[in-house]
Amino acid sequence: MRALKTKIKGLNKSQFKRLKELTSHAKNLYNQTLWTLREAYEATGKYFSYPKMDKAMKQVQRKKFLRVLIHSQKLFPLKQS
Repeated sequence: MRALKTKIKGLNKSQFKRLKELTSHAKNLYNQTLWTLREAYEATGKYFSYPKMDKAMKQVQRKKFLRVLIHSQKLFPLKQS
């Protein structure tokens, strides 16, 4: 833990900001995976295997990415005017 703190102290502002974004994304993905796993267990009474869960989470991430793309394309014409 001490070595990690030392390396974080040596980061510049942009590196620290990027690290913060990545850790936030990892935390959100982890929480979403737990939520999806719990929902699937409550619905079926069975746990997902790792490959099945990985496939489900990839689909969720694709849907989120597509929503962001569609939203940004809708806003792009507004920025041009």
